[in-house]
Order: sequence, then C-alpha cells, then structure tokens
Amino acid sequence: MSNKSYKFALTKMNIQLNFTALYLYLRYSALFLLFLASILYFFWLPPTQNINLNEIQSLKNHIHSQIKKTEKEIASFLPQLKKQGIIALQAKEFFATYPYFVFQNGRLKYWTDYHIVPEYAEVKGNYQANFRRLSQGDFIVCKSNIITEEDSIEIFSLLPLTRNYKINNQYLQSGFQKDVFLYQNYKIGGFQKNTTLNIYSPKNEFLFGIISTGTLANASFLQFLLISICVSVAWLLIGIEIYKIQKKYERKFFYLLSWFFIGNLVVFYTPIAFIFKLVLLLFSLFFLLIYLLKNYRKTWTWQKLQQMKGCFYCERTWLPVFLVLLISVVIGYETLVQQIFLIENINLDINKNLDFSLLTLSGFLLFGFSSVVFFLAWNLLLRPILSLYERHLKKLTLDSGIFWILNVLFLVFIFFFGKYGFWLGGYLLASLWILAYQLPKHLYKLNYTTSIYLFVVASWASVAGVYALQEYGYQKSKDEKRNFATRILPENDLPTEQNLAEVIKNIQKDSTLKQALTDTAQNFKRWGEMIKKQYLQNNFNKYETNVLIFDAKNGNIKTSSTDAEGDLSVYQKNYKNILFTTDNPNIWFIDKGGVNVLKRYITFIDIKVKNQMIVQILFDLKLKRTSLNYVFPELLVEKNYQPNKQAKNYSYALYEDSVLIYNSGDFNYDKDFSIQLFKQENLFLKGITHKKYEHLAVAGGLKKRVVVSALALNWNHYFSNFAFFFLGLVLLIFIILGIITLWRGQYGQNAKFSTRIQIYLNIAFFLPLFTVSLTTWSILQNNYKEDFEKTFTLQTESLARNIAPFLQNFKEGKNDKEIFTQQLQNIAQYAESDINVFDETGRLLTSSRPAIFENEILSKYINPKALRAIKNQRNQQVVLSENAGNLLYQSVYAPIKYISGDKVQLNGIVSIPFFEAQTNLQTKSLSILSTILNIFTGIFLVFLILSYFASQVLTLPLRLITQQIKTTTFQNYSDALHWDTKDEIGVFVDEYNKMLKKLDNSKENLARNQKENAWREIAQQVAHEIKNPLTPMKLSLQMMQRRMEDQGDTVRNLFERSVETLLNQVEILDDIASSFSAFAKMPVPLSERFEISQTLKNTSNLYTHQENLTLKINVKQGKFFIRGDEKLLGRIFVNLIKNAIEAMPDDRNPEISIDLNTETEGLILITFKDNGMGISEEIGDKIFTPNFTIEHAGGRIWFESVEDEGTSFFIELPLVE
Repeated sequence: MSNKSYKFALTKMNIQLNFTALYLYLRYSALFLLFLASILYFFWLPPTQNINLNEIQSLKNHIHSQIKKTEKEIASFLPQLKKQGIIALQAKEFFATYPYFVFQNGRLKYWTDYHIVPEYAEVKGNYQANFRRLSQGDFIVCKSNIITEEDSIEIFSLLPLTRNYKINNQYLQSGFQKDVFLYQNYKIGGFQKNTTLNIYSPKNEFLFGIISTGTLANASFLQFLLISICVSVAWLLIGIEIYKIQKKYERKFFYLLSWFFIGNLVVFYTPIAFIFKLVLLLFSLFFLLIYLLKNYRKTWTWQKLQQMKGCFYCERTWLPVFLVLLISVVIGYETLVQQIFLIENINLDINKNLDFSLLTLSGFLLFGFSSVVFFLAWNLLLRPILSLYERHLKKLTLDSGIFWILNVLFLVFIFFFGKYGFWLGGYLLASLWILAYQLPKHLYKLNYTTSIYLFVVASWASVAGVYALQEYGYQKSKDEKRNFATRILPENDLPTEQNLAEVIKNIQKDSTLKQALTDTAQNFKRWGEMIKKQYLQNNFNKYETNVLIFDAKNGNIKTSSTDAEGDLSVYQKNYKNILFTTDNPNIWFIDKGGVNVLKRYITFIDIKVKNQMIVQILFDLKLKRTSLNYVFPELLVEKNYQPNKQAKNYSYALYEDSVLIYNSGDFNYDKDFSIQLFKQENLFLKGITHKKYEHLAVAGGLKKRVVVSALALNWNHYFSNFAFFFLGLVLLIFIILGIITLWRGQYGQNAKFSTRIQIYLNIAFFLPLFTVSLTTWSILQNNYKEDFEKTFTLQTESLARNIAPFLQNFKEGKNDKEIFTQQLQNIAQYAESDINVFDETGRLLTSSRPAIFENEILSKYINPKALRAIKNQRNQQVVLSENAGNLLYQSVYAPIKYISGDKVQLNGIVSIPFFEAQTNLQTKSLSILSTILNIFTGIFLVFLILSYFASQVLTLPLRLITQQIKTTTFQNYSDALHWDTKDEIGVFVDEYNKMLKKLDNSKENLARNQKENAWREIAQQVAHEIKNPLTPMKLSLQMMQRRMEDQGDTVRNLFERSVETLLNQVEILDDIASSFSAFAKMPVPLSERFEISQTLKNTSNLYTHQENLTLKINVKQGKFFIRGDEKLLGRIFVNLIKNAIEAMPDDRNPEISIDLNTETEGLILITFKDNGMGISEEIGDKIFTPNFTIEHAGGRIWFESVEDEGTSFFIELPLVE
C-alpha cells in the first residue's frame, strides 16, 4: 500500500469519525432540548385563557336559532289561545322546548315548569326578546301578547343562560347552561365597547355582552415561543439523524411522530375538557401504533435486529432496552387508567353506579381504547423480543425450572411491593406466559388462538382496571370516612364559631330588629323565623337551628316552641359552664350531648337599647344526624359540609376514654368491637378489617375517638367489576375483529374447522344466555319498580286522608298557617317523609321542608303535569319523575278531598318526594346486574375452555384421518378406522374405510392391468418372433413338396409324410402366433354404466335356435345396472356358452341353464351351468386366461365342476345406482 493511499484512507476514516461524533452530538443535543422543553412546559408555563371569537359567533348563532324556535313554538298555539282563552291550555298541553308562562292581566294562569316561575314584575315590559337577571339565574325572555277587549294575555318563554343557587353542592351547581355555553370562562355583562362581544336578538335587540374571566399573561407568549423553539430544534436534529439512515419507513414514522407531538401540544393548549384531550391523545397514539404494526417488518431497524440473532453481545445489549420500554408502556397505561378514574362524575364501579350516561360510557370507552392502545404497544414490543430471543424462549416450558422460578419471583413482586409491584409484576408475569406460548405469532392469523391471546390480554387489563378502581375507591373511601369522622367528632368547629361571632355582631347592630323587639305587641315567633332566615340561612346548613327570644327581665320565653328546654335560667344553668367555653364569650360549645346530639352550639345574644337590655336571643345549633332518611336536607347543605353518599351506609361510634358513649348503624360495637383494637396503629392510618367490616378511627382531644365502619368488600364486588370490564373489552374485541374480518373478507375461508366449531359453539350458547339474562333483568327491574310505586301511592293516599281534616280546619280559619305547618311537620316526622301541600290551583300552601322553596331550589308552584292529571283528568294519584338540580327522585301526587254533604270536592293536592325510590331501585338493579355479570362471565370463561376441548374431540377423527391420509400411498396405506357410533363421523369413517377398500381393489386392478399389458407386449413380441421364421420355413417346405412330385415314388413316399408333418406343425405354430397377436390387440376395457340383464338376454338369444341345444334362461325381474365394458362382458358370456357347447361329448345333447339373481345386497350373481364332461383338477388353475377376466367391472368369476356331470361358472358383479 502506497503512502498516498494510506493517507487517503486515514483522511476518509477521520472524516467518518468526525461525522459519527457529529451525529452523536446532534442526538444528545436533541434529547437535551426535549428534556428542557418538558421542564419549561410543566413547571414554567402558566395556564392561559382568552376569548375565542369563533366561540362568540357560535354562541350568537345558537341564541338566534333558539329564539326563532321558541317564537315559532309559541306562535303555533296563539290562535287557539286567542279563540278559547286560558281554557285552551288547560284542555290540551302544548309542547315547547323551553318553559313558558301565561299571565292574564298580570296574574299567573298557566306554567310549564316547577323549578322556576318568575314574578310578573320580573318579566313585564315592552319587548320581544330581552335579557333578564332573575334571582335564580340569567335568562333570555321571549314575549308574545294577545290583547282583547276584556283581557291582556302575555306569554313569556325563558331561555336559560345561567342557573344560580344560593347553595352549591353535588346536587345544586351554579353556572352556565352547558348546551348554550361550551366553556365556562366567561361572564355575562352589559354593553361592551368591543361590539363583537355583544349579543343581539334576531331583530337586533341588544341582549348582553361577554366578558372573559382571564387574559393571556404578558410573559406567556415568550414562554410558549421558547418552548416551541426547543421542540422544533430538537425535532430538526432528530430529523437529520433519521435522514442519515435514508430509510423511507423510518422517515414516515418520524413525520407521523412529529404530527403526533405537535398536534397533541396544540390540543392541550386549547380550552376544552380534559376528557376530550385524552380522547384525541389516544386516537393519535392508536393510529401511530397501527402504522408501526403494519410496517415494522419492512423497516431497516427490524432487518438489523434480525441480523443480530445468535449474537450474545447484541442480545445482552438490547435486553435492558426492551425491559425499559416494557416498563414504560405499563407505567403509561397505569397513568392513563388512573387519569380516567379520576375524571369527575365518571364512576365505573358497576356495584355503585347504574347510570349509563354519556359521560360514563365515554369513560368506559376511554378505558377500553386505552387498553387497545396498550395492547398494540405491548404486542409491538413482544414481537422483536420473541424474534431476537426465540432460541432462549423455547426453553420456557412448563417443565422448565427457570420458568417457574420467574413465576415465583414475579408473584412475590406482585404481593409484596405495593401498587407498582402489582402493575409491573403482573405485567411481566403475563408477558412471560405469552412469550412462553409464543402467542404474538398468532395475532395476524385470526384463528382461535388469536382470540385466546386477546382474551388473556383482556383478562389482564380487566384485573388491572379492577385493581386501579379498588385503589382509587380505597383511598376515596378512607378520605370520606376520615372526613365523616372529623365532622361528627365533638371538637370545636372553628369556621362555625367565626360565622356565629359575625352573626352576633350584625344582630347587635341591626336597628330595625331592635326597634321591632322593643314592641311587646310584636309576634316574636315570626321575628324569630325572620332572624333564622336572614342570619342563619347559608353558613349553618349542617346544623339544625332554633332561635329563641327571652324576656330580659323575667327570662320568660317570648317565642312559643316545643323544642325549648325551659326558660332562660334553665339554659344558663345547663350550658353557661366553664367546660363549654370558647374563644367568644357569647358562644358555648357543648360536646356532651348524650345519645341525641354529638355537637352543639348555644349562643346568648344581649339586645340592648340605650344600654338597657330588652331581650336576650338564644341560638341553639345541633349537628344534623346523618342517619336521616330524607334527602331534602342534603340539598340545603353546602358542598364543603355535605356528607358523602355512602355516609348513609356507615355505622359509627363515639368513644370517650375507651368508653362507648354513642353509636349508630348496623354494626354492634358493644359486642363486636374490642377496645384492644385501638392499640393497632393501622386503625388510625389505613383502617382495618374486622368482623366483615372496614373500620377507621379518628382521634380527638380529651381522649375522644370516633370509629366509622362500613361493610367490607367481598370477592363478589371485585369479580363483578372484573366481569364488567372483561365483557366490555370482549365486546370491543369482537367489534374490532368484525371490522377486520369485513375489511379483509377472508376470515371464513382461512379459519380452521376447529376454530369455526368453537366460534359457533360460543355464539350458539351465549346469544340465548345474553337474551335470557337481559330479559330477566328487565322483568325483575320492572317488577321492583311497580312494587315501589304501589307502596308509595298507598302511603301517599294514606297521608292525604290524614292531612285532609287539618287542611279543612286551616281553610275554615280554625287554625292559622303556623299551626297547620306544625301539624304537617309532625305527620312528616312520623312518616319519615317530606310532605308538600298545594291548594287546588297548584300554589304551595305549606311544606314540612319550607327551606327548599325559600332557597328557590323549587318554585312555589306544583308540577303542571300533576295538576293536569289530578284536577283536569280526575286521577286518584300520579307518579312523576322529578329533579332538584342533579338530584333525581320520584314524586307521588294525590288529591286531598273535602266532603261537603253529598259532594266530594278537591281541597288540595299533597306531594311526597320519595328520594330513596331511585336509590333502592338502583340498588336492587345493581344486585341483579352484578349477579348476572358474574354468572355470565364465569360461564364464558368455563365455556371458553370447554369449547376448546369439545372442538378437539369433534375434530379427532378428522385429525386421525388426516394423519393416515398423509401416509397413504399405493405402496403403503393404513388399516381401516374404527368408529362405534353411527353418527355423521361414523358415516365419514365408513366412507373412508370404503375408500381404502376401493384403493386396494384399484391397486390389484392396476397390478392385473400391468400384467395384462406385459402379457400383451410379450405375446406381440412372441408372435412377431415366431412368424418371422415360419414364413420361410413354410415356403421352403412347400417348395420341397413340389419338387418331390418330380421324384420317384420311393423318394416321394420317403419324404412326403415328413413334409406334411412339418407343414402341419408350422400351421399350428402360425395359429399360436395369431392367437398371441389377437390377444395383444385386445382393447382396454371401458368403464360405463349399463343394464346387465338385457345384455345377458341378447347374448343368450344368439343360441336359442341352435339345433340339439337346450338353453334355459332364468333372469330375475327388474333392471340391474353395473359399471364395466358391455361388449367385453358380452364376449365373456359368448365364450362361456360356446365353450360349454364345444366341450360336450358326442353322446350327449348340450343342456345349458343361465340364471341371474341378487342373493347378496348390492351384488348380482350370474350362473352358467352345463351337463358336459366337467373340468379336471389338472387344468382347473389354467382355465382363466386374460380373455376371461371380468375384474375390470369390479367383480369376480369362479367355477364348480364335477367330472362327467357338468360345470357351473359363477360371475359376481357389484350394482350401481
């Protein structure tokens, strides 16, 4: 090698090394920039909000369309209303999208909604469409008029924009109407300088303006720009790296990955709900993985990976890479599932939620789709692992020690390493079994093993879903129990004390109240209710409040109340105790309420006028009991103080110095809860399970402890959720497989017979099971619903009869409204129900829970459907589904009748809301549904295995026949199969055995034919070889014979006899050669269907007129078809008759009888019998020459002979249809 070449090579190598270093630098720079962008995105970029003009325009279009729609609906019944008046509405219900209200001369006459009924003063005015802000929310009011000579009828329709509640909780949520405002980051205001933010009616009437609640921060643009630059540069560097390898599939994947990140980055910056962002992320990831699954075998990376097989260094290098990728996939899946379960208002626990709302279905679809994406990523990683480490994985068999060691290690990891131990251990364990059976290879074959693979993954995903749900539910349950315990723990409620201190100051400053209380003629009870309504309405909803007013001079009570314990001195003696003092001298906290009250506040408020005390106001606040059977009180509690839904199922106990002082619920703390359990630290941290209950304790001051208990979840609970997830995923799998099958259109042709058997068995079993289960569930649910409604209506009718006399006394003026209300509350307390009483026109008279109407949760007007059904249609009761905010319940309405003489008049209408109806019905339905799911899933899993074994049993004969057919040839074929039953398989086996028999016959026929062909060739050759010398020999002898005629008698006599003898022998040899030649020229027998009896008759008829021959023909009646050569068989019959005649001795006349019978089923027997000399044993074996063969027809021939008596030839042939 020259010095110049060496320098060139060295320079080239340096350039390559420099480029390699450059690419490494680009690669690590890209990774650093991506990491920097992630840090900036998560920790530096603030959330932003801004007004979207497209949203504003969409809002305008929506409002315009709804106003036009409302005006059209109202206009549809205006002519009838104008013609008949208000009676038209009472006679017939006119549908409208939004509630409307009809006022006649300023008085409400008709309404279509029971939630909001506006006062006339709130909506009156001269307009067609106008924005009105009512106390219940913001509305667009559309107005229509009918002016007559006598009346002015006005129709107002309310289009809701916002809904405002004085109390906000899980049922009552103030805010924008979601069908109008897609986003909640706006406020409704007045006219805006930016006219694009103003909303007008279709007739250009100004309605309202839009104000954004947030603006883009000054630094946000720079921050977003910096992040974009980091991501763009990083992506550019990665693109250069990809371009270096110059492979098109890697480039396409890089482009898709670019759109994936850029698109999702843009989506996550848009102000849409998190659930939609999650959906878009999953869909984009799904299509990215589909591209990889479809093309990964074509990539340069896969090809390089295939080249690494058997390379120990490569296998050792790539193993940690694959493990990291597998762990990343499972962590990503766990994060996705957790985020789905944390989405508000999505509850996928089938044991607690039967509300298959759009949001719940969306949550389940998200879970299912994330599982599909997870499976695609999982399978994508398992394929290269299976390919690269195939020789090692073949060792992972059931009898392999390393296989079971890995199983034990993963199980230990699952049970002893907590949450991530379960996820990672379970994931690796499932991967181990899948790789051991090489299931990823079957994914694209679409056979039954494919479905087993998919069901295994669905089972693991379902277990993972149940585990995530249990973890989330466990943490949520623990927090709820802790909050519940803290709420009832007899400890100072500092927020309540602060609010009470503020109320005391405001009351002492209220001059109007002081002036009213100075007047001794005032109704002090009414003023007590006013104080309660004005000062104790909003911040004290978790307490039962009572306001008492005492005379400052003598301490006598001025407000008549059955709840009062006595006069002022009694309260001062009992509660003004140093043990009950708080930071405020006017507030006393009583934590020794006994069995009825856990937490109680007493306040003493001095009301002074000119430094002289006139009255003393006492507030008595008692913590509400959570065991009440009412739901209306929960509507009146703010979200922060509202107990969770499961609190009704709690049992709880209060211990003071290890002594049980109070308990409630089903759990028996006296008998089943030992004081020794308080020594367990987990009782206060995580909770413990004891006596089939889960217990959690919270410690307070002065050795007070509260224990909250709830029934522990059993295996049925977990299996129900597993069944729900599993069946949902299986349904999703079937849908995906169905789409793939329709798309490819080849599944029916490619599927194995055993696979089709298993699929058909599953379908045939599960369709009826599914139908029966669904029908059973529906019937039972309807029965439960009917039973509930019947119970409720009977209870309502009974209460209506009890209320009737009190209502009549009130209307007659015998009792005032306060007495009637007190009577109604007593009945409600006894019946453990809330009761509302309306007059005959539908206005509220009173209620056992007036705060519901005072807080404007419901209007003071009856449900118009109930009024129409009872007043106009004369129904005795009506059951309606109603709602208060998000709370759904059943209300039963019944008439309260008054008998006047012989007339029965409608005196009022009673309404009883049954909140537990929906809950009880849902509980029953959930119990039935979970049982059906458990049974269905259990049977599904068992039948999945049984169908596999059933298909194996059903296809066993086919596999046996297949194995034997593989080894069956003309030279070697198997013995016949044996199948005892006469079913379809038995028929198939019989046909197979017949086929073997026919194959044997065919083999013999073929051998015979080969022999005959050989004989023909030999005969032809022999005839040729014999005839060649015979001709000159014959000519020579004839020439000698002619020349001897010229000789003398002596010579002629000497040679003539010899020449004659030689000529005769030559003639004999010539005949023999001719016979050989004739045999060689015999045609190949044909195989055709013909009727044998007619052929036999035609052949016999040739000899019927022969002299001295007696021929008897006995042919059975009928037609007998065989397959063979008709002409050849005819010649055989002729030969048999001819030979019988020629072999007859001279002293006998030939007698030949021919018979045709069917002695054996499927066979015919033809007999030729003569009275000749018979056939000797010496020539018996030589009697059949090839000229007499009938095997071509599948038959056989034989003879029986007696010397000097005759011979019988028998021909047996098979019949054909």
